[in-house]
Amino acid sequence: MNSELSMHLKEMRTKLNFSQEYVARLMNVNRSVITAIESGKRSVSAEELDQFSAIYGVSMEMLLHGEDDLNHVRVFNRMFDALSETDQQEIHNLMQFKINLKRSLASDEP
Repeated sequence: MNSELSMHLKEMRTKLNFSQEYVARLMNVNRSVITAIESGKRSVSAEELDQFSAIYGVSMEMLLHGEDDLNHVRVFNRMFDALSETDQQEIHNLMQFKINLKRSLASDEP
């Protein structure tokens, strides 16, 4: 199997804080299948690659060949869009708080 693909699949899963068990349930397979794929001991079918792409919110091309700079934005946008309006507002408020905090801390520096 393509070790680069195995690495990208594991990297995406861990970036999203998904467990192997969770991904396995979404794909309707045993967790050992995910383990084997991520360790490079099992190849991935086109159908499975399509499932990984949908679960991780990235293109199959990205999974096969690596991450581009815009990928983080795409993943965030897909995850953000799945939230309720209330949850989106909470995320927005948290981001604004963090921005204001950084500005405040920066202005306090000598």
